[in-house]
Amino acid sequence: MKKHIFTLLTICITASVFGQNIYLNNAEYINLKNSSNQNTRALGINSSNNLYFGSVDAPIGSILFNNNGVNFLTINSAGSVGIGTTSPNYKLDVIGNARFSSEVVAKTSIYLGDINYIRLSSGANRELGVNYGISGGSFNFYSGTTSQFRINSNGNVSIGTQASGEKLEVNGTIRSKKVKVDANGWPDYVFTSDYELRTLNQVEDFIKVNKHLPGVPAAKDVETNGLDLGSMDANLLKKVEELTLYMIQLNKKGERHEKENRNMKKRIEN
Repeated sequence: MKKHIFTLLTICITASVFGQNIYLNNAEYINLKNSSNQNTRALGINSSNNLYFGSVDAPIGSILFNNNGVNFLTINSAGSVGIGTTSPNYKLDVIGNARFSSEVVAKTSIYLGDINYIRLSSGANRELGVNYGISGGSFNFYSGTTSQFRINSNGNVSIGTQASGEKLEVNGTIRSKKVKVDANGWPDYVFTSDYELRTLNQVEDFIKVNKHLPGVPAAKDVETNGLDLGSMDANLLKKVEELTLYMIQLNKKGERHEKENRNMKKRIEN
């Protein structure tokens, strides 16, 4: 390359030299030879006023911009540009931080490396990020360095927690005007003629042994596994319906007793 530079200074046929400046006429070029001894135009302005820089007539390797022995910018033979690397794998490959004072527009996709983040704030805070692990990746919204909202690789959503066992995991209070739960097996069957209603004595025996109502989860189960709202609402309705049947039975029994008392009273009076 040094030989090429010295040659560059001597082959300017129509160049005018004034002091330390080199002037070329329009459509005239500085020519260099590649390793195959092929001549190529390396620098010049053509008749259309376009600046040529590189190699016009013969193949070369990469164009390297060097400062004190360090290559800081590379343009390879495929036209890819590397900053901080001499082996760019993309049209623009930057090793290090890049700063843009305006928009970054992509017509297809923007790819982030392994466990890297898009920072929307200064310092070490990560406001938006994608990270990948052995079992897949997750899409995260950060507050500081803590993930507050996560879409996991299995499609599950986590809010305020890293857990991802359910479609929606929330560590905190949910406030809503309406929650709709799809539920199957709504307990209208309690009112069918073949439903086997426990006697109150059977219910009493169950409570003495288990310390909770039949069909209702125990406190330890709820503490460990949480509460299924759809199933629990159905169970509570079932208990209300069973209580209604008990009240109907007691009412009929009371009416019979009342009728028996009236008949007895008439016999006594007669």
